[in-house]
Amino acid sequence: MLYDSVEETAYAISESAALVWELCDGAHTATAIGEELAAVYDAPADVIARDVAALLDRLLELGLLERAGRGTVS
Repeated sequence: MLYDSVEETAYAISESAALVWELCDGAHTATAIGEELAAVYDAPADVIARDVAALLDRLLELGLLERAGRGTVS
């Protein structure tokens, strides 16, 4: 579960989305996050990369995430 204290909104997220969230630490690129998930889940790397990109875009859109610079997110 993610909670936006500014908007006072809660978001239910999956286990894989929670892992993506944990890796959004300002040190991991979207590519690195995808690689981490590929090591955990048995799915094609291109599918994981696409899903990670879509999730990161949505989190950015919701204001729950911001770009940290040079392709990293935090």
